[in-house]
Amino acid sequence: MVFIGPHRLKHGDLMDGIDDLMDRPANVFYCDPPWGQGALKHFQTINSQQNMVPSKNTDLYSFMKAMFEIAVKHTNGPVFVEYGIRWEHEVIRMGRESGLYHISTISVKYGSKHLPHHLHIFSKTQIILSHEYTSSVIGTHGLDTVRAAIAPYCTKSGIILDPACGLGNTAQVAIEFGMVFRGNEINMKRLERTAAILRAHEDTISQRTL
Repeated sequence: MVFIGPHRLKHGDLMDGIDDLMDRPANVFYCDPPWGQGALKHFQTINSQQNMVPSKNTDLYSFMKAMFEIAVKHTNGPVFVEYGIRWEHEVIRMGRESGLYHISTISVKYGSKHLPHHLHIFSKTQIILSHEYTSSVIGTHGLDTVRAAIAPYCTKSGIILDPACGLGNTAQVAIEFGMVFRGNEINMKRLERTAAILRAHEDTISQRTL
């Protein structure tokens, strides 16, 4: 476990759970997990090589089921999942199987070529999204997608949880909104990128108080 100011990071496979990462429920869950079986196997193989542990060869259904179980257990607010278009029906089905309502699927962009993919929104209770909200999210890319999606649900010192936090987009937006970040990541190099973003912010705060 890594503590950076009020933020917490964990290096681990979300299949092992994240209970030790959470001291209170998150206000927002936001995750862009590996897309498809191939990407999942790739990151688990890297983890096996880096940490000298056996590869779990986890199937995609089990992985997504575990991710949604974490969302249900540790989040009181909306659940956002970015995922590739070709897996649309699987993501919706697994979210519903976990007990969540599927609120909406919004078309957004990813990568340097701004290719299309989906942002799925789930919730423990039925919520209605305004036309203005949907319009603010549709077609966005990268950090702008995270910003637009979670903006109405951010509260000062509230928690954003991302159990596959990658290169730190969710952490960056948490900082911008004055929220507390809880992140887990299986790839150590990617986790270090997230940690660097959080440390830079905390260093800036320290310098201002001198």
